[in-house]
Amino acid sequence: MNIDAAIKKIVIGKPFGLTMVKGAQRSGKTITAAYRALYLKSSYCLYEDEKVLVVASKKEDLTLLKDLYESAKNQFEYDYRTLFSLLSEEKVDFFTIEDLVDKFYLEYINHCKVKPFLIKEEEQKSILRECVEEIKSQYKRVKFIKEGNVAFIADEINWIKACDFNNKGYMMADRFGRNRKKGFPARLNKNSSSREAICNIMDLYQTKMKDRNLIDSLDKEKLALQAILKSSAKGYTHMVVDDAHRLSKLHINILMALNTKRAYSSMMLMVDHKAAPIDGAWIVKGRRQKDLGFEVNMRCSYLRKELGPLISKNLKVEEKKEEQKFSLEKYRFVDIRRRQVFEFQVDTANYNEFILLQDDKELACQKDELKAIPVYSNIAAGDPIAINPEVEGIFNIPHYWIRGMKDCFILKVKGDSMIGAAIEDGDFVVIRKQGAANNKDIIAVDLEGRATLKRLSIDKNDIILIPENDKYSPISLKNREALVLGVVIGVIKYAA
Repeated sequence: MNIDAAIKKIVIGKPFGLTMVKGAQRSGKTITAAYRALYLKSSYCLYEDEKVLVVASKKEDLTLLKDLYESAKNQFEYDYRTLFSLLSEEKVDFFTIEDLVDKFYLEYINHCKVKPFLIKEEEQKSILRECVEEIKSQYKRVKFIKEGNVAFIADEINWIKACDFNNKGYMMADRFGRNRKKGFPARLNKNSSSREAICNIMDLYQTKMKDRNLIDSLDKEKLALQAILKSSAKGYTHMVVDDAHRLSKLHINILMALNTKRAYSSMMLMVDHKAAPIDGAWIVKGRRQKDLGFEVNMRCSYLRKELGPLISKNLKVEEKKEEQKFSLEKYRFVDIRRRQVFEFQVDTANYNEFILLQDDKELACQKDELKAIPVYSNIAAGDPIAINPEVEGIFNIPHYWIRGMKDCFILKVKGDSMIGAAIEDGDFVVIRKQGAANNKDIIAVDLEGRATLKRLSIDKNDIILIPENDKYSPISLKNREALVLGVVIGVIKYAA
């Protein structure tokens, strides 16, 4: 396994509160986590009571992390060695989130001298049926109450608990990752009688559970959190969390409670931002960074290169020359207005390094020749998708490519509805921000809160968004709320 410059930059970065490392599968997140743990242990555990916690969601993933950590330690610990690491014993603990819950739940039991019984699924549904019978006369118009849909009610209550919401929080919450099972409502409006019914059932359910000395698995997690908050034990100065996109808000609250509040304390979350949505997970597409609820500032790093399968032995770092070559990514910019094509390279470890490829020559652009363009999350070239207004990164391009245009931004394309215009899934579109557009322009549109990329068609009878793929239908804007976000002026493509 070779370690490229982008991974090394994250591994040896100065601890900074909360860092989220985003990358797709096989982008090197797990190996970054293992190396980061070693570096933090060797360089930033200054006192005897300071330790690093490494967390995975599955036991097999934890085993891989341990193997990678040991391989890294055998090969690189000398490079990271400091006075602090020479004086210290092993300071890295490895846990699955489930093991952490079990550990502190046991502390709760020992402290409180009580041991509730863990409820089984059928017993849970039976109690929920009792709750529905007691309140159904109050909610005759709520369909899932009328039908006695306890499977849906259980699913919704589990989501509320996983997100660590109280009733007030749930009534106003954006509901991401809803289970699309047959017979489940597509949505419950905020502050609706449907949500109110769920809250009342949940209150009744919790009361009945308590009377019968029962808890469910999410109650167990909540009790573990209470034990941590009351514990006098020392926490962890640094944390590295693999597959953090699988964790619920309750899981994250448990980890935050274990993180000590020193000036150089840190937490690094490894997130697969392309993974399929997981019901109950907190870090999901659509939830803005500012809504994640972290009490500290957060910065994002990205791993964009796909690596080979992870191995746990004989890891080695490339020579410097090869490493630099590996970190370069090649792109093609298609200028739609001028009908020109430019090829260029950027360094994943230093995005200020921009090399224009022209006439078999490599022309390095200086920093003052580049314009930093904000990159946002996906726009649909297919069915419209939710807009995430958070900036996810910066892409530098030469000033003269967007001469005369002040406000530009970049969106990543998701879907294939514009392939007829040579805009494909995974491309990046450069958009000039403007509120109006001309007939036949390719535009980014906010359509009732969801974003899509289509060609604009205007006639005397209607305004239509036209896909460039026959398998998609045109979208009429008649009697619909639509806002032009901007006009596409260029496309950035990965080049082989």
